[in-house]
Amino acid sequence: MEEKRKQIRLNNYNYSNHDAYFVTICSNNRKNIFTEITPNVGTGLASVRCKLSILGNIIDDHWKKIENNFIQLDEYVIMPNHMHGIIFIHSLNKVADARTATTLSDIICSFKSKCTVDYLKYIKQNNLNIDGKIWQRSFYE
Repeated sequence: MEEKRKQIRLNNYNYSNHDAYFVTICSNNRKNIFTEITPNVGTGLASVRCKLSILGNIIDDHWKKIENNFIQLDEYVIMPNHMHGIIFIHSLNKVADARTATTLSDIICSFKSKCTVDYLKYIKQNNLNIDGKIWQRSFYE
């Protein structure tokens, strides 16, 4: 029996509207797979350093490629098990037929798919025996 999911989108809101959207995208089961903790010189918090993992670098690369004539990116941050970013969808998108206009969900779905394809290639090329499932379903805005 499939679990009933809570509605997290606004009813009757057009997510292709000219607007700024703050999104949060989480890793599958909130696993800490986007960064690696490495030793650093110092004590306390300064004694560790957080850097992007291979997967984190794939995510970073694909996030930067989202921009086009209709989509502009602002600040973003990749955390150990999630990322936050600000996406602007420009009004030029409104000119498109409502059925073909790019929505926020289209953008995030494409981004997540491209990251997954590249990560699965990396896993295969390196003969790794790890789960290739990266993302939690959906996203928050």
